[in-house]
Amino acid sequence: MSFSVKLNGSAGDVLSTGRIALEGEMQAQGFAENAEISGDLIVSFRRTSFLRYEFDFVADDGAPYRFFGEKTRQFAHPVRSMTELAGSFVAEDGTVKATCALTFDVASDLGSFLRSFRIL
Repeated sequence: MSFSVKLNGSAGDVLSTGRIALEGEMQAQGFAENAEISGDLIVSFRRTSFLRYEFDFVADDGAPYRFFGEKTRQFAHPVRSMTELAGSFVAEDGTVKATCALTFDVASDLGSFLRSFRIL
């Protein structure tokens, strides 16, 4: 599974609400290939800081799902805690249908990630 997102908002939005809208696409072979996603990235800068992804999508079978994924900063493992994302796929009735563990590959993806930022 992989996903790419575009954030729609400003740093001010994140600082004032802790939330920024996202949209993009996900790939989950045999489940939701090329699925459009929309939702929010929720950011906490408090003592327990985290990044939480919450987005909706329609699977290949036409059923709606919501993805929940979270990275929680751990001072003992700062790189790992910000490059690993545990997630779950939840059906409309609240049933967890699947879980996943995603990894951001710093060595190959950091450059393109940093170049993707645009100051508006």
